[in-house]
Amino acid sequence: MTIAATDIGFWPAMLILFVWVPFAMAWVFAFFDLFRRDDVGGVSKALWLVVMVLLPLVGTVAYLARRPTDAGGPGSSAGEIPGRRFHWEYSGPAPRRLRELQLLSDLHDAGKLTDAEFADQKRKVLAA
Repeated sequence: MTIAATDIGFWPAMLILFVWVPFAMAWVFAFFDLFRRDDVGGVSKALWLVVMVLLPLVGTVAYLARRPTDAGGPGSSAGEIPGRRFHWEYSGPAPRRLRELQLLSDLHDAGKLTDAEFADQKRKVLAA
């Protein structure tokens, strides 16, 4: 007697799709997050790894519940949200004006702009 893929019932399929697949994704995320974090020491990482392997449901839920929201990986500082930092530095009128003024200053220092051209362009940037 063989079981075909179509023999699975509706509710078991929903259980797999909406419970087990998201749990497996969270479990994999927890592993990657654990090794990415630089605020957790090696012994703590090893203990979390053992708990998540031996008790997958309890260990993963406990790890994700105890994980600080500002836990950063390499290159991020505590409490900093990378998306907000990127948005502040590279979008909006203030950062754009600062970049334009820096470019004008560099061109003026390199002798590519005269004092009058620099003052005129600076006035236009600040007026915008």
